Amino acid sequence: MLKKVNSFFKRIKSLFLKRKKLSIGIFFISLFVLMLTASLIYMYVRPNVSIEFNKDQNNIKYKSYSVFGGEMIVYKDDQEFKKVSLSPFSKNIDLDLTQDGIYKINIKVGNDNLNYQYEIDRTAPVITTEYPLITNQIEVPIKVTLNEEGTTQIKYTVYFFDEQNKEVGTDNAEEVFDNAFPVKTKEGKNTFSIIATDEWNNSKEESYEFITDFTKPKIELIKPTYNETYNASDTFQFKITDENGIAKVTAGENEIQGDANGVYSFKADYKDGDNMIKIVALDKANNSFEAQKGVMRKVSSSRRITQINNNTNNNNSNNNTGGTTSCNNGVSGYNIFCYLNNYRNDQGNPDLSWNSSTANYANAYAYCLETTGFSISSNPHNPTKEVNDCMTGKGFSTTKPYGGEVIAANRSSAKSYTDAFKASSTHWNIIGSSSAKNTGMASYGKWVVGYVGF
Repeated sequence: MLKKVNSFFKRIKSLFLKRKKLSIGIFFISLFVLMLTASLIYMYVRPNVSIEFNKDQNNIKYKSYSVFGGEMIVYKDDQEFKKVSLSPFSKNIDLDLTQDGIYKINIKVGNDNLNYQYEIDRTAPVITTEYPLITNQIEVPIKVTLNEEGTTQIKYTVYFFDEQNKEVGTDNAEEVFDNAFPVKTKEGKNTFSIIATDEWNNSKEESYEFITDFTKPKIELIKPTYNETYNASDTFQFKITDENGIAKVTAGENEIQGDANGVYSFKADYKDGDNMIKIVALDKANNSFEAQKGVMRKVSSSRRITQINNNTNNNNSNNNTGGTTSCNNGVSGYNIFCYLNNYRNDQGNPDLSWNSSTANYANAYAYCLETTGFSISSNPHNPTKEVNDCMTGKGFSTTKPYGGEVIAANRSSAKSYTDAFKASSTHWNIIGSSSAKNTGMASYGKWVVGYVGF
């Protein structure tokens, strides 16, 4: 009986142990299924995706730790560019990234939606420069702007005077600058180059050149070649040349045009006595040069008689006797010459003859006294360096014509200048001398200058 009881309990124990092992197995299986389900759910919700945007190799390296596939859509500048189906885990996706633009990438894997954005810039910046193509400045400002953020660098040649070798030397320079840089120049062609680099390290270099011109235009008188005339007017012609071109030419107050050969023509009316015809040429580099031509209009005897008859009551009625009514009272060297001869006649001395050569010198000297600001309280017979430089610049020697020099200033009429010379014993001893033979006189501004030959 005892044996049967023991056998029963053994069978119960064995059955219990079998059921216990089964329960443990079911538990672990259930746990595994639960963990797998949780992992799948997690990978669905959080697929753990990353990409590597490789613009140099033109591809996108896709990485995923999810068993779920998905889809990638690439947009270029907001337009759909490429659509790719994604398999689980990793994948290299070829993509043409040679074009500049904004690339947006949308990835859908499981329940996740990922967005990325990249910019591709393979284009060098556009360089815009501002500088004069021709100039007469020693230092030229170079202004530079770019169409995007970046840095600018300038290459240029430095010019300097080598004291040891007594010649112009050069050196190459490279400097980084923001948007403006001054370049020192030399006469002739000057070159420089700009290097621009943007934030993507795209670089571009461009070269430029400009002309520096310090040389004034050349003016050559073609006609008329005379210094004295009875004509009331004439056509003047000047040949004007400049290596880099003429911008503007004026005769008096009027702008004139030249022909294809650089000849400029204009008509000039003469007044009685001294006339100074002036022409100014301005080249494209802003250098200017002034040329003058002095012409003395002589009065014929028949026209002088007509003037006397027509001007019986003119403003010369207060002149001395001796035919002074035949002299015009406008300020000019020739009118003063006329009055001086009348005063000489009053003393029984013969007329002085007109010397056009010294008249031209006198005109230049009066011009230089006026334009250099020479003071009337100073002695005009002792010119300043500025006056002498002016005379040299006009092509005259600083050695004055042989004879006596007479100068007056700041009067209003030909008669008043003549009276001043008559009232000055120093001047009249020269002008009124019986030994005096000729004179040339001229007026410019407030000055009247004359030279008397013996």
